[in-house]
Amino acid sequence: MSRGLVYLRPTHLVFIRRLGDYIDSAPEAWRALLAWMDANGVPRHGAMYFGLVRDNPLNVRPDKCRFDACIEAPAMLDGTSAQEGVQRQRLPAGSYARHRYVGGYGRELRERAVSLCREWVPSQGLRLADERPSVIILRDNPLLGRDKTAKAEICIPVSATAAKGSAAA
Repeated sequence: MSRGLVYLRPTHLVFIRRLGDYIDSAPEAWRALLAWMDANGVPRHGAMYFGLVRDNPLNVRPDKCRFDACIEAPAMLDGTSAQEGVQRQRLPAGSYARHRYVGGYGRELRERAVSLCREWVPSQGLRLADERPSVIILRDNPLLGRDKTAKAEICIPVSATAAKGSAAA
């Protein structure tokens, strides 16, 4: 198990968003994005896939949770087009708690992300930075949900907590 801190740089992305419980909406978004990639000649091999988890299901109704299936913006897509439901955004840069993960992309991945948020982040004197989404960087085909050898990095946005006894600015 490999946990630590990482800085994610701002990256131009194209994405397809789906709403709903992440167990259902994530595979749906990935299927749509992969179909768009195939239809537009964007190679899958070597692509970095970014899953942006925008909402905490403890605070947002499950049917309103937003999941963005993303890849780095291909050069062939001009700056203004939004083809077939594909939109553009920038990956929010910043510090993230990272857990390198091997296993299925379903419930087990979610359990690891929750553990990172609830246990590891506070134990390091950090707090969740809710203004940025959690990011799952997938190193393999995003639809390998049941493949126990799939590789991913779970990245939870964090910031330093105020030191005890310090005055708020």
